Amino acid sequence: MLVRLVDAGHSISTIASRPDAELAALCENLPPERGSFARSAQERLSRGDSTQSPGSNQRMSALSDSTGETLAEVINSIRHFNLDRISECLARSQELFHPRTFALEIIGPILSEMGVLVDRGVLGISQEHLLSVQVRGALGAALEKLDRGMRNQPHALALAGAEGDMHEFGLLLGAILCASRGIRPLVLGPNLPPQDFAEAVRKSGTRIALLGTTPLPPGEMPRTYEEYLTELESNLPSETELWLGGRGDVKLGSLNLKRDIRALVTLEMLDHALSKLESQEKAK
Repeated sequence: MLVRLVDAGHSISTIASRPDAELAALCENLPPERGSFARSAQERLSRGDSTQSPGSNQRMSALSDSTGETLAEVINSIRHFNLDRISECLARSQELFHPRTFALEIIGPILSEMGVLVDRGVLGISQEHLLSVQVRGALGAALEKLDRGMRNQPHALALAGAEGDMHEFGLLLGAILCASRGIRPLVLGPNLPPQDFAEAVRKSGTRIALLGTTPLPPGEMPRTYEEYLTELESNLPSETELWLGGRGDVKLGSLNLKRDIRALVTLEMLDHALSKLESQEKAK
């Protein structure tokens, strides 16, 4: 029912907490035709959008969902602890959509919506953890599949999170965006000391070091982002570019570094930067 209601324009945040009887009543007033989400998916396939997975033109007639419908389906499934259904939705999305679409339009919105619903008390912490396990598995599988085609390439971009920051989904999503553009990522994970980050960059020969950041309560990290960046930057090779991702509270104006930092607040900004990097590599 959530799928039909979202397809008709309802916000998941406003309807996810309603009992099934109310959802059924809302569905009774819906028109029979398919809504905008489904139409946009069909139109995207019919014109051969470049964000499709290879071979998806042959599956056009089988496509009955879209990114918006998938979001509704996943949230509805986690409400009822239907883990098998979540796994099926994510697997189907990986098959149907290009990895960038999967990262930016499927997983990113699912995680954002889940955070909103947990904050509002609509969903519980256990449901958030269950979904996290499913998403982590889906992202790992997608990244492994992309990496298999780049095994002979050197790693070009290293991603990590600072000490005390345990969030990893932004790093995995960023890595998928990298790999989808032929830029091999080195995922070092969250909670990494700056000296270890710099050492990994030196030994792997990656040209770009990307530090993911998260808005965290004061005192949750052993040092501030400014302190972390200062130590990281002083230990990186001089030719390494330093990128900063995410929405963490970083006062870049207070830093006195020897190199510029490229701030990329959103995944879309990161993807744009990677697009330019991809074009530069192809022009060589």
